[in-house]
Amino acid sequence: MADKIKAVVFDLYGTLVEIRNKTHVYHRLIEKSANAEELGHLVLTKMISFAQLAQMISPDRKIDFRAYQLDLLKELGSVVPYPETFDVLERLRGRFPLGLISNVAMPYVKAFSDLGLDRFMNRLDCSFSCECGMKKPEKQIYQVTAQIMRVAPQEILMVGDSIECDVLGPRTAEMNSVLLDRTGKLDFPEKISSLEGIFDYIAI
Repeated sequence: MADKIKAVVFDLYGTLVEIRNKTHVYHRLIEKSANAEELGHLVLTKMISFAQLAQMISPDRKIDFRAYQLDLLKELGSVVPYPETFDVLERLRGRFPLGLISNVAMPYVKAFSDLGLDRFMNRLDCSFSCECGMKKPEKQIYQVTAQIMRVAPQEILMVGDSIECDVLGPRTAEMNSVLLDRTGKLDFPEKISSLEGIFDYIAI
C-alpha cells in the first residue's frame, strides 16, 4: 500500500484533537426533542447554530438553555491536539496533500483554525459534515473529498478512530484506510495506536 498513497485524510475529533471535558451537551439537548434522530442528523448536516437548535427544540423557551450554553463553552474550551499531532502533520506537510473528513455540528468547526491545524492543510480540502451536507459513513462524502483534493480515491489513506466512519466507510469509496485505536480495545486487523503509526502505511 505504501508506494501508492499520494494523500492522507484524517478524522478530526478523537484522531487529531480530543475533548478533555466532555459535557455531551448536544446529545443531552437533542434527547429532549420528540424527533431526536431527525434533529441529530440535521445538526450534523446543516449550518445550525446552538441558538437555532435551542429554538427548534423549545420555541416557547420553556427550557433554560443558559446551562447548556455554558457546557458547550466548557467543552469547546477543552479541545486540545494529541501530543503527536503537530509533529506528524509537520512531517507530512509538503510531502502529501492533507485533508479532513469530520462529522461535526457547526460550533465544533472553529477548533480547526483555533488550534492552528490550518497551517498544515488547505481549508478547502476539509469536509465538515455541517458545511457540505453529507456525513460519514455516506459514500458520497469520501468521493467528494477525493474530487476536491484532485487525488484518486485509491491513492488516499484515511485515518480515524471509528471503524464504521473512518475505515469501512472510506473503503466503500475505494479509499485505503487504517484505524486509530489509542485504547487498544478495538478488534480490527489494520490499526495503529498513535498517529505516528501511519508512517508504516506511507512512503516518506
